[in-house]
Amino acid sequence: MNKSCQSLLASSTVFTTMLFVSTAAFALETPVTSEIIEPQVMLSLKKSPGSNSQDNLIAQETSASPGSVQPTDWAFQALQSLVEHYSCEGYPNATFPPNQAITRNEFAIALNGCLNRMNKLIATTATVNTLKKEDLVNIQKLKQAFKVELTQLWERNAMTANTPSVPANQSSPTTKPNADKSPELNPKPDATQKQVSDNSNAHFQSQVTKLATQIPEKETTVAPMGIQQLTAKRKTVAVPAPGTAEISADKLQPSFPTSDSPVSQTPAIVPPATPTPAKKPKYKFSYLGIGANFGAGGQTSALGATSFAAFSKFALSRSFSIRPTLLVNQDTTVLLPVTYDFPIEGPGHVAPYFGLGLQSSSPFSAARTKSDLLLTAGIDYPINSHLALTAGVNLGTFNSSGVGGLLGLAYIFNTAPGSESSAPSAPEPGTGTTMQQAEKDPGSRQDATSAPEPGTKPDQPEKEHHITENSNAHFQGTFIYQYKPGFYALYSGANSLSKTAEDLTYSYSFTGFFGVRLWQDGEFYLNPEISSSIPPSGLLGLGSLSNGEDQKSGSLAPLLYLARAFLRQTWNLGGEKTFVESGQNQLAKDVTSRRLVLTVGKLSETDLYGPNRFTGSPRTQFFNYAFLSYGAFDYGSNARGYTVGAALEYFLDKWTFRVGRFALTTTSNGPTIDYGLFDHYNDAIEIERSYVLAGQPGKLRLLGFRDHAVMASFDDALNLWRANGKVGVPSITDVRNNEKDQYGFGIGLEQSLGSDVGLFAFGSWNDGRTENYNYTDIQSSFATGLSIQGNGWGRPRDTLGLGYALDGIGSSFRQYLAAGGLGTFIGDGKLNYNPENIFEAYYNLSVTKSTTLGFDLQYIINPGYNSDRGPATFLGLRIHTEF
Repeated sequence: MNKSCQSLLASSTVFTTMLFVSTAAFALETPVTSEIIEPQVMLSLKKSPGSNSQDNLIAQETSASPGSVQPTDWAFQALQSLVEHYSCEGYPNATFPPNQAITRNEFAIALNGCLNRMNKLIATTATVNTLKKEDLVNIQKLKQAFKVELTQLWERNAMTANTPSVPANQSSPTTKPNADKSPELNPKPDATQKQVSDNSNAHFQSQVTKLATQIPEKETTVAPMGIQQLTAKRKTVAVPAPGTAEISADKLQPSFPTSDSPVSQTPAIVPPATPTPAKKPKYKFSYLGIGANFGAGGQTSALGATSFAAFSKFALSRSFSIRPTLLVNQDTTVLLPVTYDFPIEGPGHVAPYFGLGLQSSSPFSAARTKSDLLLTAGIDYPINSHLALTAGVNLGTFNSSGVGGLLGLAYIFNTAPGSESSAPSAPEPGTGTTMQQAEKDPGSRQDATSAPEPGTKPDQPEKEHHITENSNAHFQGTFIYQYKPGFYALYSGANSLSKTAEDLTYSYSFTGFFGVRLWQDGEFYLNPEISSSIPPSGLLGLGSLSNGEDQKSGSLAPLLYLARAFLRQTWNLGGEKTFVESGQNQLAKDVTSRRLVLTVGKLSETDLYGPNRFTGSPRTQFFNYAFLSYGAFDYGSNARGYTVGAALEYFLDKWTFRVGRFALTTTSNGPTIDYGLFDHYNDAIEIERSYVLAGQPGKLRLLGFRDHAVMASFDDALNLWRANGKVGVPSITDVRNNEKDQYGFGIGLEQSLGSDVGLFAFGSWNDGRTENYNYTDIQSSFATGLSIQGNGWGRPRDTLGLGYALDGIGSSFRQYLAAGGLGTFIGDGKLNYNPENIFEAYYNLSVTKSTTLGFDLQYIINPGYNSDRGPATFLGLRIHTEF
C-alpha cells in the first residue's frame, strides 16, 4: 500500500510539473487582442468593364470571402508565428490579433511589418540565436503569395510620400489639386522617401490617416465617408520596386496611365484608431554558473546544508525558464524548477523570478532517493552581455528538505533581441540591406534573388545567409500513462502479462541536450537525463513491449544519469552544399554532400542506424517497441538503451555508408556496459540510398549486424534438460557459459506520399539460435504504417499515426517456451505458438508550438506469441514538451 501511494505521489508530481510547463507555454502563445487595434482599410478601385458596383468591390475587400485570410490558413499561422517570435513592427507585445478572418490588404500590412523587422535583424551580425531558417523560407513564400497586395501597399506609401497634403481648411467637395504642385515623376530620394522603405505598421496607419485629408494625384479618391465626390486628375506616379531600399530613377515604374477624365465617387479609407506605440523587446537570456547554497533546517537533502552549487537557466521564452541546479555535499540534490521571469530590457537591470518544480535528493541511489515539491524565487542581474549575478531562495515543501539560499556567478551563452549584444539596428537608408539577403533556402544551390517587379524576371542574385551555431541547448519532457484492461487467458506463467486490469503504469523522462563546437567541424554533445517508470506487469509478457520509454532498469524513484556524451567530427569533401538545421544533438551548420563523419562516445546505436522521419521515438510517435527500429536488430545497449562505441559514416551524394562497433553489457539485458570492445561487441553496417519517386522523397536502408558475447543457446538448454531426464524446465541461465555469435539482417523504407502523408516499413530477422542479448524477445519482424499531418482537417500541427507489426520467434525458442522455459521477457509455462500481432494508432493534439497531448491505442493479438492468451488492449495518454 505504501509503495502504491509513493507511486501515485511521484506520478502526480511529475504530471503536475508537465502540466505546469505546458500551461505556461500555452499562456505565452495565447493571442492577446485587447492591446492592438488593427486598421480597417477599405480601398476603392476603378470599376473595370463588366465589373460589379463599387459597393460590391468594397464588400469583397472587407468580408470573409474566399479572398480573405482565415485563421486556419497556412499563411495566417505562418505570419502569426513570425509576429510572436520577432515582435514585428506594429505588434510590440508579440501577439497577432485577431483570431478571425482578415482581408488580404490587412494581411499585407502585417507582413510588411515583419519584413521590416527582419531586415533590421539581418543588418546586424548578432543573428545566430535570432533568425531561423524556416522563418526565412516562410517569409519568402508569403512574399510570393501576397506579391500583388504588397506591391499595392508600397505604391500607396510611395504615392503618399510624393503627394503634398492639402490643408484641412482648404478641403471641400469641389477642391481640385493644383497640377503645378504635383511631384516630379522621378524625384531624388529625400528623407521622406527613405522613410517609406523602412516603414512599420504604425507608419502605415499614420499614412492611412493622412490619406483621409489629402487629394492624391492618382485614380483612387480618398475622403471621409459621406463627403461628396472629389475630382482629381490621374497622373503617372513613381513607385519603388518591391524590396528596394530607396526610390531612384532606375527603379521606378509607372503604375497608372495619365488621364484627364474625372474620377467617380468612391467611399474612402476610414481613419483607424491611434496605434499602440512600439515597445522595446524583452531581454531573453540563458546561462551556466557556479556558486554556493547556504541551507537550514534540512534533514534529507543537500538543499538544507551548505553545499556547492552548479546551476543554469534555459530561457524557454522571454517570460518562462527552466533552471536545473545540482547541489553537492555529502549528499547530492537535483532541483528542476520552472519559473516565470519578469521582463527587463537588457543588461544592467534586475530581473526577478518565481516558480515551482521538483526536487530529488540522492538521485544516484534508488534506495535513498526522495522527491519533493520545490518552490523557488530570486533575482538575476545581468552585469553585461556575458556575465550575470544570481541570488535565490529554494524551499522544499513536504519531506523536511529544508530551505536554501543560492548565490552565484553565471556566464550568459544565449541572448535574444533587447540585449546589448544582439539588439538589431535599422539599416542605413540606401545601403541596399534587404530581406532578400537571407531568404534563400539554405538547402538549395541556387542563389536567391531580390523580389522582382511584377511581371518581370529576377536579375540580381543575393547573398546566402546561413546561421552557423557554436553552441545550443534543448530540453524535452515526456510523461506517459497506460491503462490495460483485463483479458482472457487460459493459463499464466512466471513471465506472463497479467490478465487482470492494470491502472498504475506510467513513465516520465526529462532530458537536456547540450552541444558545443570545439573546433571547426568538431562538436561535443552532452545529455543528462532523469527518468522513472512503472511498466505494465513489470515489463513481462510481451515480445514487443508496449511503451518504448519503459526502461529495463526503471524504478519508482527518479534517477539522474548521463544518457549521451559523444564527439562528432566532420570532414567535408566537396559536392553540393546543404544546410543542417539546429536541433537536439545537432548544431546548425553547412555541410557538403560528400563527407566523412566520425562519431565516438556514449550514445544510442539507433541514433545512427535506422532513423526514420515517421517513426522511431516513443516521445512523439508510436509507443510500441516494434515501431522504434528494426524489431529483430539486437543492437548494443544497456538496460536504459545506451552504449559506448564508434561509427564512421561516408556520405556520397545520394548514398550513405556507415559502419560501427558498439559495446554490449556484462550480462543479458543488464545495466552495466562491457567496455571490452575487442572481446564482446556488436558490429553493424548499413547502406542508405536517397531517391525521389513520383516527385516525393524517400530512403531505402539495408542493415547487417553481428553480436559476439557470452550468450545462451536455446538448443543447449533443451539438450541439457533432456539429458537430465526432463526434470523441471529448461533454463538458459544453466548454459550461459561460453562465447557465441548472433547475426541478422534488416531492410527499412521511408517514403513521402504527399505533403501531409508519410509511409514507413521495416523488415528484420536474426538467426534465433541464441537469446536476444540486449533488445527484446523478437527474432523476426515486419512493421509498417502511416504518419498523417492534420492539414486535411484544419489542424496542421496535429499528427495521426496508424501502424501494424507482425513479430515472431524461431523454432528453437518456441520449443524452449513450450517446455516451460523462461525468456528474458516472456514465458507462460506453455505455448500455443502464433505470431504476435500489434495494431497501434495514436493522435498528437498540438496544444502549443512546443507541447503536444497524445492519445494512444494498442491492440495486441497473441501476447507473448501465445494464442491461448489475449488479445490485450492498452490505452495511453502522453504529454510531451520540448524547447
